[in-house]
Amino acid sequence: MWKEINVVFKLKSPLHIGYLPFRGSVVSPTRYYVPGRNLWGAVTKRTTENLLENPAANDYKNIGKEIMENFMFSYFYIYDEKTIYFPQYTNEGLKYGYNKKITRSEFEHKFIGSQISTAIDLDSLTAKDESLHEIEFISNKFQESGNLKDVKITGWIWIKEDAKINNREVD
Repeated sequence: MWKEINVVFKLKSPLHIGYLPFRGSVVSPTRYYVPGRNLWGAVTKRTTENLLENPAANDYKNIGKEIMENFMFSYFYIYDEKTIYFPQYTNEGLKYGYNKKITRSEFEHKFIGSQISTAIDLDSLTAKDESLHEIEFISNKFQESGNLKDVKITGWIWIKEDAKINNREVD
């Protein structure tokens, strides 16, 4: 038997969950959601470091395995306290949001940012060849009605009944 809990996280900083850049592109795109595997990794890191004073690589592996056996993580989607922005195909094309469907362009304008950078050749003080790149990210803030608001992500975690991690019961 599994217990389901809905979880909401506030982003403290911009979040990049990337794909590999397209061949010949300088852009490193981000996913518009957080896969469950990424949450599993974050929970594994935090749990291992909370349970053990000086964890070794093998400790992360073992606790990660226990977490995988006792927890399941959904994808996490952007949430603005009114709407969960998951993608869905409609008659008008791809839209984001459950009760407030917006276009991809509107979604990107509201929640996605990017940063461009390049390496500098210190001898000539010019950009190094082939070093220009752009990294997309989910912003941690968005504008609504002239106000700056926090971006959140939401999803579900299922916990196995009688779950134990490192021989400790999970509440």
